[in-house]
Amino acid sequence: MPVAVSAVPGAPAAPKVYNILSTSCTVRYQLPADDGDAPVTGYHLERREVTSGGEGEWEPVNQTVNQPVNQTDLELVVEHLKPRSRYQFRVAAENRFGVGEYGQPSQFTNTDNSVGGVKPQYQIEMNKNILDRTYSARRFFIFSFVLSFYFGSCGRLSWLNCQLSSAR
Repeated sequence: MPVAVSAVPGAPAAPKVYNILSTSCTVRYQLPADDGDAPVTGYHLERREVTSGGEGEWEPVNQTVNQPVNQTDLELVVEHLKPRSRYQFRVAAENRFGVGEYGQPSQFTNTDNSVGGVKPQYQIEMNKNILDRTYSARRFFIFSFVLSFYFGSCGRLSWLNCQLSSAR
């Protein structure tokens, strides 16, 4: 007669961190590969701050078990982080038999120094797009000058007047 062995869930994979701001981020995690033959009832999330002095102690993020609405809603917004700090996160699953082992920690996550809710990464991308457009406009201007100079109907002396009149 086979005997069913039930146990705590296995360790989930390392969580992924996104939507990183100066004092918060979102941590997304996955179901463990082994649920211990019992439905997972919640998750425990921990964080540790990494400083120049080394890695800190693991601290609980959620005081109660994070019970997702459904098994595809496996994420938690972590608040009250320090700006310009470095963190790692790890997660453990729980079922009716107890809490399983914590999985591998996330990659290091650096909180940024947001100003007015705009992330510096977005500001860099925005400035890069402006520079790209400016560079493209300059390339087009030089290209049109070369074409006009050699093949255009404006002639060499009146090229600038031709460009100014065609822009109107």
